[in-house]
Amino acid sequence: ENEVIQTHPLSSKLNELRAQGIQVHTIKVGQLELENVNSLVSDALYLPPSLCRSLSSLVHSKTGGIILFVLQFLTSLNEEGLLWFNMTEGRWDFDLGRIRVKEISENV
Repeated sequence: ENEVIQTHPLSSKLNELRAQGIQVHTIKVGQLELENVNSLVSDALYLPPSLCRSLSSLVHSKTGGIILFVLQFLTSLNEEGLLWFNMTEGRWDFDLGRIRVKEISENV
């Protein structure tokens, strides 16, 4: 399934490259398993995987494990103050209750 619509500038550029005879390869990326999302969250937040499982589970269920959506969702959590760096603790922290009820848009 292609996440980029035909009217997107990337689609236009790829079509232009193909028309010039340049070979374009498409890489299909499937959904990430929960453990992969947990590894990504753990690495991004510099926290042990055991401390990220609850957050990772919510992120996975809300994004379906689609990597682009996972990254966009994590970014939106930070922008909305639901995921922040706790200066007192010296580590990343998050509000699971508010994340749990957070609405997710169609395109995350």
